[in-house]
Amino acid sequence: VASLNITDAMFTDFILAHGGSEVNPIARAAIVAFGDLFWLWKHTIVSLSVIMLISHIHLRMARVCLALSAFFYGSVTVWHLILIDSIYPFL
Repeated sequence: VASLNITDAMFTDFILAHGGSEVNPIARAAIVAFGDLFWLWKHTIVSLSVIMLISHIHLRMARVCLALSAFFYGSVTVWHLILIDSIYPFL
C-alpha cells in the first residue's frame, strides 16, 4: 500500500504537469495548500494509517482494510497508466 501510494503521487504529479487535473477534492486541497510537496502530506497520512492497521493485523477488519486499500490503490495505478498512455501512446 505504501509503495502504491508513492506511485500514485508520482503519477499524479506527472499527469498534473501535462495538463491533467485532480478529481479527488481532498487531494486537490492538499495540492493547493502544499504545492509540489503534496506528496509528503499524502505519504505521511497513508503511512501512518498503514502503520496503525499493521499494528492491529491480528484483527480481521485491519486485514480487510489493508486488502481493500491495496486493491483500490492498484486500480488507481492502472487508471494512471491508462491516462499516461493517452498522453504518450506506447511510452
